[in-house]
Amino acid sequence: MNRINKKIHSLSLAFVLVASVGAYAFAFQGDGNEGAGTSDANVEVKADSKPLNDKPEPILKGNADQSGLQSQSFKATKSSVLDENYLEEQNAEVKLTAYMTYEEFVKLAGDDAVTTEIAKDRVVLAVQVYYPNGLEHPRFGLIKNCLATGMYDAETGEYLGGNFTTMK
Repeated sequence: MNRINKKIHSLSLAFVLVASVGAYAFAFQGDGNEGAGTSDANVEVKADSKPLNDKPEPILKGNADQSGLQSQSFKATKSSVLDENYLEEQNAEVKLTAYMTYEEFVKLAGDDAVTTEIAKDRVVLAVQVYYPNGLEHPRFGLIKNCLATGMYDAETGEYLGGNFTTMK
């Protein structure tokens, strides 16, 4: 019985110690004004106080000059991005698979595809598939008479985005 009392006493002491340290840390945490004595502390920063960088450096750099639009070393290929069996089951029709620059893709897909993260001269694989019976999208449900337009980075094979529109 004495051994059980010692264990309970030890656990209680450990709990009190941890709780005390936690309470001390909480009570004396900084209030966010640690630098109040410096000259920068009185500067009010607003969302529009810095100029907008309207020409940021793209993450995916241009590569059209280096690789050309028909390079055999591209990881994104028609066979790597399209599942022919699935397309046949869905009665889908491949309308387009073509290498092009990102700038050309934006003209194809519309202004919704514009991003500053991709250089205009980056080579992408553009893919358009028409689903006459509709496409069951996991987030948006059934999209009737769907034209799915996708973009893959030709060099890496990474899916970069796309859109879905209803054809009339």
